Amino acid sequence: AHSLEMGVLTEVSNEEELERAIALGAKVVGINNRDLRDLSIDLNRTRELAPKLGHNVTVISESGINTYAQVRELSHFANGFLIGSALMAHDDLNAAVRRELLGENKVCGLTRGQDAKAAYDAGAIYGGLIFVATSPRCVNVEQAQEVMAAAPLQYVGVFRNHDIADVADKAKVLSLAAVQLHGNEDQLYIDNLREALPAHVAIWKALSVGETLPARDFQHIDKYVFDNGQGGSGQRFDWSLLNGQSLGNVLLAGGLGADNCVEAAQTGCAGLDFNSAVESQPGIKDARLLASVFQTLRAY
Repeated sequence: AHSLEMGVLTEVSNEEELERAIALGAKVVGINNRDLRDLSIDLNRTRELAPKLGHNVTVISESGINTYAQVRELSHFANGFLIGSALMAHDDLNAAVRRELLGENKVCGLTRGQDAKAAYDAGAIYGGLIFVATSPRCVNVEQAQEVMAAAPLQYVGVFRNHDIADVADKAKVLSLAAVQLHGNEDQLYIDNLREALPAHVAIWKALSVGETLPARDFQHIDKYVFDNGQGGSGQRFDWSLLNGQSLGNVLLAGGLGADNCVEAAQTGCAGLDFNSAVESQPGIKDARLLASVFQTLRAY
C-alpha cells in the first residue's frame, strides 16, 4: 500500500487485535464499536482501547455513532469518526453532517442575505427570522424572502403572542422549517397552532430560565430554547442548572459567542442559538465573528 502511496487503516475490535496493530506499527487505527457476531454496539470500546495507543497514532472511532453528544464525548479519545448509515438515512446529507459534528446550531435575528450565507458557510443548520415588531431584528415577509434566497438554511420564524392565523400564514408562504414561540402561548394556543400548521413545520417553544429550570411538559413541542428572559438580552442564565439533565430537545441561547461556545456545548444541549454576540450592531451579523464561533466549535 505504501509503495502505491496509499494509506492504511488498521481495524481493531478487541485487545488482541489492538496488540497486533501496535506490533505492526499501524499509523491509523480504526476501533470498531460493533460486535460483528451479534451486531451489538458498545461505544466503551473506543474509550477503553484508544488510550492504549501512542500519541502518534491517528484513532478513528467506527460504528454506532449517531448523535452530536456522542461525537463531542468521544472526541476526547478519537481523532476522527467513521459514520455511515446514521448519515445516509437523511435526505439532507449536508445538514446531517453539520448536526453530527457541530450540533443543531442556529443563528437568529437574520435581516440580510449576506448574513444568512455567512451563517451557512460557517456551519449553522438553522436561520432565525424574527417577526416580533418590537425587536430591532424584525423583518417582514419580503425581507425574509430575500434572506432565505441567499442560503439553504432551515429557517425558523420567531413569534411572540401572534395571532395563530398570522403564524400559520407566514409558515406556509415562507415554507418555514419551524416556528418558535417566544411569548405566553399556552397549551390551547399550541394545540390550535398545530392544527393550523402544515404537518412538516415543527413548533419550538422558548422558555425563560430563572433560578430553576422550567418544565418541558407541553404537548406538540418539538424543541425548546432555554434563554435568559424573553430573548435578545445577550445575557446568560446559570448553566449549572443544566447539570444532569437530558437536553436532546433543547437549544441554549443567551449571549453565546466564541468566548463561551465551548462551555455552552459542554452542557449537553442539542445545539446553540447565536444572536447578539455575533453582531456588529443589532440585526447586522459579523462574518468574522460567525466564522470564529464555528471554528472554535470544530477545534473543540
